[in-house]
Amino acid sequence: MRLSYKKLYESVMMELEFLKKEREKLKQENDLLEKIRMIQTEHLLKREKMIKDMGGKI
Repeated sequence: MRLSYKKLYESVMMELEFLKKEREKLKQENDLLEKIRMIQTEHLLKREKMIKDMGGKI
């Protein structure tokens, strides 16, 4: 099996482009998950404060 350098170069470049797109997609997903975590944390802190203000009674 013999590949020309040009074909090898093209396949490596395609792979790098694919990995770049995957990395960008993962970064977007991680950013979204971070926003969700922040919202959950804020919600839990508000709930904790509400319970504390009610004297621990729900």
